[in-house]
This record gives sequence, structure tokens and C-alpha cells, in this order.
Amino acid sequence: GLPVEIIAEHEHWRRVRDSDGEEGWVYHSLLAGRRTGLIAPWRKGEKIRLQDSPQDAGGTVALVQTGVVGEVLKCAGSWCEFEVAGYTGWLKQELVWGVYPHEQID
Repeated sequence: GLPVEIIAEHEHWRRVRDSDGEEGWVYHSLLAGRRTGLIAPWRKGEKIRLQDSPQDAGGTVALVQTGVVGEVLKCAGSWCEFEVAGYTGWLKQELVWGVYPHEQID
């Protein structure tokens, strides 16, 4: 379930990059189409607020450890709806590795 970025394709092979910057080739059938993301892996040891709405004043649904993997449900501009460990809430898109800046996901 770890997110990777596909950076090249050749026939049935995909060159991927992980959150540490490591790259390698993977056979396409070993990749899933489900969108996952890592919560701010560059902010080691911190806790990030998973919020109940896509706004700075949103309430806290859960405090989530950085580096945790979750499912990206949707992204709209600068916020993503994210599911992790049974909790669903919103994170600023800049805190999710596995989503491009301003990427729209429905």
C-alpha cells in the first residue's frame, strides 16, 4: 500500500520513485490503482491534525503520526480527504506525499 510515483513506462514495466527518492522498475501488474499517500514523511516524529473540514478552522478528527500511510479519497485544490486507521478527515495537500501540488482527485 505504499505510494510510488510512476516516472517512466516501457511496455509492461513502470519506473517508480518512492518517498525516499529511491527508483526502480516494477512489473505493471504488481502496482495497484488505489491512491495512497504518506503523511508528511519529512516531518519525522510530529503529529498532524486530521480535520473534519477542508479549512484551517476545522475541528480535529484525529492526531496522526507523520509517515503513516492512508488512502487519498479526493483532493480539491489545496486540501485532500484522507482515510487512515479508520478515521476520515482532511489534510492540507502540501502535507501528503503521493499527490502533486494542486492535483484534483475525485
